[in-house]
Amino acid sequence: MITHAFVRLGIISMVLLVGSTRLFGSWAQLNGATDDEVLRNATNQGSVFFLAGINQIHDGMSMVDLGQLELAKGMGEEAQRYFNAAREQFQSVSNRLRGSPDLQRALDTYLRQVRYEEKAAALAFAEEPPPVWIAVRRAALSGAFELFGSIPVRISALAKHSAMFFGSVAERRPTAQETALLLHDIATSLEFGAYVSVVFATPPTPPPPERPD
Repeated sequence: MITHAFVRLGIISMVLLVGSTRLFGSWAQLNGATDDEVLRNATNQGSVFFLAGINQIHDGMSMVDLGQLELAKGMGEEAQRYFNAAREQFQSVSNRLRGSPDLQRALDTYLRQVRYEEKAAALAFAEEPPPVWIAVRRAALSGAFELFGSIPVRISALAKHSAMFFGSVAERRPTAQETALLLHDIATSLEFGAYVSVVFATPPTPPPPERPD
């Protein structure tokens, strides 16, 4: 089976993508783009729950490698609970934006003013920007409601995929192809959320000018 250190590496690398910004965010967080504490708390909690679900998948896959299939199934079920909690948090973001035109308008203005080319350059893509970055940028330019509305859908898709993977794991070991497909789905989801955080990351605040002696 494919090594599952890849999953943990994916989490670390996605988190570090925005490590140089003033307000740190790991997965689909608003960072400094708004002062609305309800939205910021929801994205913060959603990030925590989502990454906890990813960790459960990682640990479950490790149990599969060790032949502990019942334990693996239980960890897959725990991942579902975390994904459900994450989806609820991000759905609450969409609901709040729907119910607050002023807040939605403010975030839409922010998203239109983002310098996407500069952010892409800072990410130092090896070649052209990857499809996931392009998808995030397209959703962002369509507005905050469109962007955050896509996140619960993405979480649901990953949750469904992982449920299928672990649903029969107590009876048989997953194939290498099944494992590879789930790992690819995980990596893409991590990438998507990390890029959302990059979009909302504010530039570092410049230091105050020095006073003359």
